[in-house]
Amino acid sequence: MTVRMWLTTACVAAGLGLGATATAAAGETKTKTEYSFGSLRALAPEAAKAQAEAWLKKAGKFDQAAFDKIWANAEVSVLDRTLETLELGNADAKKVMDLGRNAAIDPRRNCPPS
Repeated sequence: MTVRMWLTTACVAAGLGLGATATAAAGETKTKTEYSFGSLRALAPEAAKAQAEAWLKKAGKFDQAAFDKIWANAEVSVLDRTLETLELGNADAKKVMDLGRNAAIDPRRNCPPS
């Protein structure tokens, strides 16, 4: 499975989940809210940090020093700090991100056959 296929599958699944949620919510309310990527807002860094910390603790991979090092760099975007946190807590996420960062590597070569 390629990284592109994996990302496409994740986006489609997220879209289906949002669609199901919007459909259920539309039945309960009179107004229908339409969402687009332009209407999405990032979490405040403090809120993202708190959620990332809670996830790491739940995953049993919390390392205070490594976590603090990631979140101390305010020059890095909240998204990138969140991704680094995911890498800290999940070896598979780290593999996928390493493959994505290295354009010279063919991701199909490193994935099991589908």
